[in-house]
Amino acid sequence: MKTLLVTFVASLAFVGAAFAGEVEGKVQSVDATKIVLENGTALAIGEGVSVDGVQAGAEVKIVYDDSTKMVTEIHSM
Repeated sequence: MKTLLVTFVASLAFVGAAFAGEVEGKVQSVDATKIVLENGTALAIGEGVSVDGVQAGAEVKIVYDDSTKMVTEIHSM
């Protein structure tokens, strides 16, 4: 039973990862609700995601939920 539970939980982790997207680029604009890259990619900022220190011209790597296009992480490059 314990092995079955561990296998199930591990499977859920892989399913969740399958819906994550990543994009890298230069920030065109950013505010508390969305970020737009110079290539035209626009994504909504998810709850709890900080955009402090992110400004136009910065190179970033963004992780987002592929189904909702909601940002889950922003990393400066």
